[in-house]
Order: sequence, then structure tokens, then C-alpha cells
Amino acid sequence: MFLAIHAITQQGGLLADKLLVVMPEAQGFALYPNDASKACQIEGAFKAHFARQFADFSVHLCICSIGIMTRVLAELATNKRQDPAVICMDEQGQFVVPVLSGHRGGANKWALRIAEAIGAQAVITTASDASGSLSVDLLGAAYGWQLEPSCETDITAVSAAVVNRRPVCIEQHSGHRRWWPHQMPWPTNWTHLTGESTADSHEARIVISHKADLAAFSGPTVIWRPSVLEIGIGCDRNTPQEVIAQALSAFCLQHDLSPLAIRSLNSIQLKANEVGLIAFAKQLAVPFKCFSAKQLADVEGIENPSATVERCIGVKSVAEAACLYASNSKKLLAAKFKFKAQGFNVTLAACLTEPVNAEIERKPKAMKDYAYHLILCGGRHCDDGGIKTFASQLRRLSATELPNEQRLKLTRSQCVGGCRTGYRAVLYRHDQQVDPNHGVWLQNLENMPFDTWRTLFQALLKKQPWSDILPSQFIAQISCKSGQAS
Repeated sequence: MFLAIHAITQQGGLLADKLLVVMPEAQGFALYPNDASKACQIEGAFKAHFARQFADFSVHLCICSIGIMTRVLAELATNKRQDPAVICMDEQGQFVVPVLSGHRGGANKWALRIAEAIGAQAVITTASDASGSLSVDLLGAAYGWQLEPSCETDITAVSAAVVNRRPVCIEQHSGHRRWWPHQMPWPTNWTHLTGESTADSHEARIVISHKADLAAFSGPTVIWRPSVLEIGIGCDRNTPQEVIAQALSAFCLQHDLSPLAIRSLNSIQLKANEVGLIAFAKQLAVPFKCFSAKQLADVEGIENPSATVERCIGVKSVAEAACLYASNSKKLLAAKFKFKAQGFNVTLAACLTEPVNAEIERKPKAMKDYAYHLILCGGRHCDDGGIKTFASQLRRLSATELPNEQRLKLTRSQCVGGCRTGYRAVLYRHDQQVDPNHGVWLQNLENMPFDTWRTLFQALLKKQPWSDILPSQFIAQISCKSGQAS
């Protein structure tokens, strides 16, 4: 299972119930659940309970002190590559603090999500996140890249060089280039290289490459393998899985390719039920895709056509044609390679593709339909720097409270006037339905309890006027003469 919420006090149990409403996918546990609680009763001591649940969930949110969890985790934590994320929250719901597996386990990201959902403050202490720098051990995870296992021991040293602003060399041979996660210039202590040489003056190195053999470097190195290799493959009927594995190893060795950079295995439709190929693709954890003879017949870029293959199955190539078609490329990275073992023949070829980059840069993102439009004043005059976070919290909360057909779109505007009355907002009904909250203006929003927004969103579903719910201090008066909020 994924998310567990643990509460050890009565007040913590009440907060857990609120969280279970916002995050219905979570499983709740409480020492003192009330009669209406969805949380399960914790049997026995909390320490024993948590030990039983520790490995069964990817993320644990514990509503208790960090000191308690420090003692509980002392006997459970092993290493950051395996431990689940553990987050602490005070019973008043003010602060959310990642305690274990901030990076690899995702505790930092979950802390931010939980804080936004209930209007709390996430306290992130990881140096790279707090400083807006690079998380070396998560750089390519979002794009499906693979971290080279052999460089695990160098992660700490490379991370230290990054956060301490020491000279770092970044070599990139493939994979999309827009992986820098921050809207700011690259640090001046970084050098970005696309060739083969590495500057010896650097203290650490990050490599993004499909190539197995990398330039020598005396310092610590972290290597990410982007999923950019489309492998074309053909084989005799009933070729064993181990022969296919041997063939790929020999192919990668000859052409300086890392198997961790393979995006998919590709062949002709006649091989769709080939047991050895299916099992080998599963072993590599990559898709096995098969194309029809018609799809492969007119592929451009084939370097080694075969009259025999064309006579037997109607296409002049399998391995080369399949990888060219899969990559939408007209140029082979590695041409047809022949391998034979135990009396079985295997052919392989490879193309280089940039699938993630193409998706990010070219795929248009359609706007979702919405029923309500909330315009939040984010003008410079009254903005104290927190309007962006405030808007993000509202977006996430509205997504959990309103169904898709009643979706709310939130837009931050420039100043709409009346700055002395704090954050302002106006709600409009997007379609033609009559709604009592269409055109309602709000004010002093920074002083309104964040949990009140949940009540307001629920009122939209009931067509209940917000003016009947909110104290007058939060309702802005409209001047009929000017048509503006006063």
C-alpha cells in the first residue's frame, strides 16, 4: 500500500480524520479513534505497531513529535535506497517535517503536498531542496532514467560538491536537455560538456549518457542512463532467453552501449508470441513492441537489406527496420549485428531517440474544462510574497473537494484595487447556469482560516451562497456606480 497516517493523541486523531477526507487513498491508524473515525485502532504500543507497518507502506505520516519518531526509527531504518518516506506533523497541523528518505523515498515532495492540502508549513531541511539546487540522486527519476548502480557510493560526494558550490562537470551525450528543475540560470561553478573530454579541474562529475565507456575522471561520478535506445531484434523460432541475453551483451559491448539506456525491444509481428523475446523484455523491464510487415516495408535508413528475409516474410529487414520505425529515425546508431549460440541466430540493431524531449517540447497541453473561475489578486502592491503558495494550496484543495464536472480554475491577476483590504478574489460561474455565488467578491483572505475554503468549495456543490457562510469581514462590497469592488 502507499500512504499511512498514524496518530497517537486524541487531537492527532481528529487531524488524521481531516487528512483522510483530503486524501481518501490513505490508510489511517489512531490510538484514540472516535466513533465516526475511518482510522483503524492501533493495538498495543505505537512502537510495535509502526514496526509492523513500516515496510507495508511507501509513505508514513506520523502525527507526533520528531523525538518520538527518532527513537522508533532507530531500529528500523536501513538505507535511503530502501527505506520508506517518514514525515512528522504536530497535532495542531501547523508544521510538516520530512524525517526519513527525503529524496529517494519522496518525503520532501509528500511533505509539500500534505502541507498544501491543509494549509500547513512544510519544513524542508535537505540542503539541495532548501537552497533550490540539484538533487543528484533524483535528477533523472522523473523522466524514467536509470541511475547506474556502480555509482551509488559516489552520490554523497557529488551531492556535497553541488550544495557547497564546488566545481562540477556535467557531461551529456543523450537525453533531453531541459532537466534543470529551477527557473534560474545554471550555477556558475558548473561546466556543461557535450563532447568526450572531462575537465580535470572539476571536483565532481555528473554524466547523462547511453554510452557504456566513459572518459576517465579521477573524482566522484554519478551516472544517469536516459531511456533513448530503441533496439531492433530478430531471431530464429524458439531461441532461448539466455541466448538472446548473450546476444544483447555482445552487441552492447561492441557498440559501446549501456543496457540501462534501452527504451524498448522491437521486432516484426511474426515474433509477437516468441517466448524468449517476451521473457527477455520482461527481464529488462522494457516494452516489447511488434510491427506489421506493411509498417516495416518502406522504412528509410536500412543499411543491410536481405533478399532472403524479404522472400520469406515480405520485408527486407527486421532488426534495422524495427528500430528505425520505433524511433521515427532515418539513421541507425548501430547497424545489423549477427550472433549465433547453441545453434540459434539472433540479429540486433539500434537507433537513438529523444522521446521525453519531444513530449515536453512538442506535445500540446489541452486546457481542461471548468465550471468556476476564481480570480485571485496577486498584484505587487499588496503581495507579501506568499500569494503564489496561497494559490497553489487553493488549487490542490479545490481538486480534492470538487468533482471534475464542477472543476474550479484559479488564476492569479495583477492588482484589482482596494489593496488596504488584503488579498482579494472574485468568483465567476463559467457556464450559463444560475449560481448564487457568481460574481461574489472576497477580501482579507490572508486572515481567513484556510480550512474555511473546504466549507466554501462544498457549498458550491449545494448552491449555497458564500455570503450566508462567511463573516461580513470577508465579503467585499461592490460599488454599483463604478462596477468595482470598494
